[in-house]
Amino acid sequence: MDKNFIIIALGSNLGERYQNLKTALLALKTKISNINCSNIYSSKALLPPGSPEEWNHDFYNCVFSGTTELDLRSLFEFSLDVENTALPKKKLKGTYSPRYIDIDIIAFNDEVFESEVLQIPHRRMCERDFVLFPLADILPEWRYPAKGLNFQKTALELAQGLGYNSSNEIKKLNFKVI
Repeated sequence: MDKNFIIIALGSNLGERYQNLKTALLALKTKISNINCSNIYSSKALLPPGSPEEWNHDFYNCVFSGTTELDLRSLFEFSLDVENTALPKKKLKGTYSPRYIDIDIIAFNDEVFESEVLQIPHRRMCERDFVLFPLADILPEWRYPAKGLNFQKTALELAQGLGYNSSNEIKKLNFKVI
């Protein structure tokens, strides 16, 4: 069976954030191999106006690449299963609510895919330093495959557009999940 190249972002801002990332990655490793993981970054929570103050917990984030025999739909379902079973359920409802673990598929091979629940490459990755900075650390030459403004820019070019290495809102920590 063919191996598919994937990029996944992990985030946690509830409980033992480092342990949550580790638990999720260990669960994902049952179906993903050849993992190359970034350092962990600490970042402020993205909150819409009017969000409850109790949602304002800093995140730990990392990005990893790897290979899998799963197709895109199966990988998406598997990542949702890990989110829902490997760690406690989210305490609060809402897109920006705090969470024990958030798993986002950033890229799948060089495919471009869009449905109601999934967009590949991830629809907001180019706006998020907590995705682009760790991605640029592990895969600086990876090229954004979707047509449009960012088409064929490298991960490093995208990260530099967000102020890579100069942001006050995100901090690279000197440790990895694995």
